Amino acid sequence: MKKLVSFFLVCVISCSLVLTGCGDDTSKETTNKIGEFDKTRVITDKGVFCNNENGFLKFYDYNSHKSAFLCNKPDCDHTDEKESYAYTNEEIFGVYNDKIYIFDMDFKLSVRNLDGSNYSKLMTYCKKYNSSSDSSALPFNCFAINNKLYVEYYAKVLDSKTGNEKKKAILSCINLEDNTEKIISEKDNSQYGFISILDNYLYFVDYSSNTKDGNITNEYKTDLILKKMNLKDNSISGIYKDKLINFYFFKYFDDTIYFYKNDDPANELYSMSLKNPKPKKTEYVVTYKDKRGNIVHNCKDYKLKLEKNNKITSLPIKNEDLLAGFDGEANKDGFLFLSTKDNIKCKNGTVNEGEYFYMTKDDFYNGKSNYYKVE
Repeated sequence: MKKLVSFFLVCVISCSLVLTGCGDDTSKETTNKIGEFDKTRVITDKGVFCNNENGFLKFYDYNSHKSAFLCNKPDCDHTDEKESYAYTNEEIFGVYNDKIYIFDMDFKLSVRNLDGSNYSKLMTYCKKYNSSSDSSALPFNCFAINNKLYVEYYAKVLDSKTGNEKKKAILSCINLEDNTEKIISEKDNSQYGFISILDNYLYFVDYSSNTKDGNITNEYKTDLILKKMNLKDNSISGIYKDKLINFYFFKYFDDTIYFYKNDDPANELYSMSLKNPKPKKTEYVVTYKDKRGNIVHNCKDYKLKLEKNNKITSLPIKNEDLLAGFDGEANKDGFLFLSTKDNIKCKNGTVNEGEYFYMTKDDFYNGKSNYYKVE
């Protein structure tokens, strides 16, 4: 049996996109929206789809603060993976066009309704590599738009003569209208990291290995190029590479990327618009903005602060552990947080490290500790 491979995960912090799945949009409007895939949770405008530690999908509703398994099977206790519609052995999953698409560990792309019903397997993904005993490719990220899935894979190919493995970065496109897949780009000893889709371009970073075996032993000191792909013709072009010092991608928000050089985010932090790629030195990373001001991350003391009218002040919330886990906007009314410690008390349970919780924006800005566990 083919062994699943593990890959170095490029540290690309995803932007907080509002995904489709629960709204009343027309078919055309829904198709043109962007769906983002993730390993553990997918944010929508109505709630959060989560994959719990046992492999069962659940949906957390912002309004009711309740969670439900994605299974409409009568009398199901959601413990048997063979019986419950909610079970999945996914690698990554996403919500798009009112459907849940799942890349599973058996190299299959499947689809199901938002309640978990009508499960079906569509195809073997990255079949060129996953139909051979000498190679395998696993998805790391995916964006959905215009009835297409743009996927980044990390692959390993075994040389049967030498016994050596070659690592590859693969960028491909799956057409959901006919369930076909086309590899757009593949590169030896590299890794890709998707950033965003903006104005019909897919932006991503391209890491090149700095070791003979294809591994990236120090991501801060490797060649890194910012690229974009035209979604109309799949042509790829480089838009930025530092001429003197390699840089490390840190964050994306509101059409702007933040990166740092020399492994020094406190003193070598830069911002750059994707539309106008000219780096500017900065002290703060903007993580969210609204009429109340910008929530910014200070890379010198690793604290979140509020920027308004060119003035920086502390946020009303006093819990530093809470601020450290700020994950961004969940919907128009609230924020998501990733817990950085155990035993955070919530209105509906206790959150431990690595788990998510939700709070309204009003409570956040007014300093109230009304947290709701996302489970």
